Amino acid sequence: GQRFFLPRLNPDGEGETISIERDPEEGQESEESLEGETAGETQESQGTAETQESQTEPPQTTAPEESESPSGEEWNETLQEMVDNAVAEELNGSWDSISLAWYQRVSEIYRSISHGLVTVSSVTQDTDWFNNPVSSADQSSGAVIYMTDAEVLILADYDAVQDAEALTVTFNGGSTVEARVKKTDSITGIAIISVSLGAVPQEVLDSTQTLVLGNSYQMSSGAPVIAAGSPTGFSGSVVTGLVSYVQTNTVGTDTAFQLLYADISVSEDGGGFLFNTNGEIVGILTDDYGDEMA
Repeated sequence: GQRFFLPRLNPDGEGETISIERDPEEGQESEESLEGETAGETQESQGTAETQESQTEPPQTTAPEESESPSGEEWNETLQEMVDNAVAEELNGSWDSISLAWYQRVSEIYRSISHGLVTVSSVTQDTDWFNNPVSSADQSSGAVIYMTDAEVLILADYDAVQDAEALTVTFNGGSTVEARVKKTDSITGIAIISVSLGAVPQEVLDSTQTLVLGNSYQMSSGAPVIAAGSPTGFSGSVVTGLVSYVQTNTVGTDTAFQLLYADISVSEDGGGFLFNTNGEIVGILTDDYGDEMA
């Protein structure tokens, strides 16, 4: 066994040495235990350090995926949307509100001119293959342009009245009276027919409006126009459009006039008049000079 010496003071103040024996195996176990505890503390310290290092490591980042470039069509759509939004903001409204305001204006104009539009019915006589007489009836639109003390003057389509054996005019109030051709112009395609003032009931006269003849030479390309009368083939119909082209100084026989091309769809048996946004007549619908002309 090993011997350990411990100093001790006796009551007399003199030093005294005491020896203590210890078992070697017990000391070895203590040393091993001490070494084990030290190793455990070392491993724990290393683990703690590794944990701290792992916590302080910056997070891994992945490179963003490259997005596909928009196609030319997508760019055009985006650009058009930006332009529309900018224009709508500039006008302090959306396209829907602008369109609604225009259609409301068209409705107001038509209400103001409808009492000056009439239906002209004509009856013509012809013969068939066996030389038998045949009657045919046709309807077109007319516009009341003037009233005198004796008659009502109505602007009409020359082709609809030129060979008529009988003419009648139906006013907006529903009253139908006989009419006669007073003046025609085959070059411009217009005619003036008249109705006796005494033949028209007073209540119909009171509700009939005289329409204003506007200046077609003030019309330009892009101007909004309204076709009213029977442009779709039905009396009382109305369509809208724009002046596509203005052909000035169209030369005819001993005359010159102006043609307005409009993007208005007119049926084959349709007719009527072209109005500006003030409700003034600026043309008469005809296909004599090509499709969609006034």
